Amino acid sequence: MREFWIVLSLSFAIQLTAYGQLDGVSVFVEDANQNYLPVTVQPAVPALREAILGALDGSRPMPTSSIRSHVSKNGNYAMYGDIFGSGQNFALTQYDGGVGFSEWKDGNWKPEETLSITSEWAPKGGENPYLGRTTPAERAFWTLDIGRGCRVAVIACDTEKYFQTFCVLQFNGSKKELEIVGPSMEPPRIQLGYLLTFNCSSPRSEWQAWDYFHTSKGLLIHSAQWSEWRNNSNPDDGLTTLRTYNREGQLAETFDVEDGWMDQNNYNCTLSRSVANYSAESLPANQKAPGLSDYAQIKINWPNGEGSDPDGLGSVEAYLFEKLTGIPHDLFQNPLPPNETETPWPKVEKLATIKITGSADAVARLSIKRPKN
Repeated sequence: MREFWIVLSLSFAIQLTAYGQLDGVSVFVEDANQNYLPVTVQPAVPALREAILGALDGSRPMPTSSIRSHVSKNGNYAMYGDIFGSGQNFALTQYDGGVGFSEWKDGNWKPEETLSITSEWAPKGGENPYLGRTTPAERAFWTLDIGRGCRVAVIACDTEKYFQTFCVLQFNGSKKELEIVGPSMEPPRIQLGYLLTFNCSSPRSEWQAWDYFHTSKGLLIHSAQWSEWRNNSNPDDGLTTLRTYNREGQLAETFDVEDGWMDQNNYNCTLSRSVANYSAESLPANQKAPGLSDYAQIKINWPNGEGSDPDGLGSVEAYLFEKLTGIPHDLFQNPLPPNETETPWPKVEKLATIKITGSADAVARLSIKRPKN
């Protein structure tokens, strides 16, 4: 049995204590009673065969690489065909108690695994069956083509008052098993060849984060995470953290961004760095990473006073994000849900002078020559 953690709250009063990665796929949450809520991926047992395959209504995959979906006679959703672009036919089916994953073998569907996820959806134009909750997705499952031979499936999971949780799946052909890429509290989206997911602790969240995934050999690999924690009772009490991951999706570096002085002309911040191999998912969101040490001091001067604009701090953070991760500046989200920002942050290097001091590595990675007009 493989297990991961996803936002499936028993009540709206969620306290999201940490976000991290367990086998590439975890979010730790507590409900109002401080109960952790696991989601399991386990082999399908024969007793569930009829329930898992019921939503297919006897449907067979097409000889081409097409993907089909329908609502079964009993109202459950099914998606089947070459879901992951691997040349193999799989099916995701909704049944009472979870989601089934099956493979087409020797002219029949064979249930392989089950996921203990409740999928909530409502057809377009239909009445919202989940009273007091956000309008759910119009489908239980769909696919996203990331590019470079990578295709993933998305499951629409539980709805809450203000959000719905989604789960991203991929099929690892070399391991021949289904993998959970991660959860998202907004529909995951593709930009410039990256998959982006968003998670937070509540609508007025003290903690929120964007995660970035790139493709490698047809699979998604965790690239980076930008997270912010703010004490709603004390705005001066906060923590901004950037995590970067290596080619295998393992934690490589953690950066702590500590804001200093900022006015319309100037901004100062201190950057600390850790290369400690710690368990990110077990670290509370308001706790700094172990092993942090001074890395760089950043001083920015806006000759024309742009630092006082709302975009001032965001443009600085986007600059640090791009320099430390190699991910394009335009993908930096600050982080905000997708419907709250539509245009990239201005490039601070075009508006201000930047001075970097600190370690030789920091100066090399963060410094930039002022672009010519």
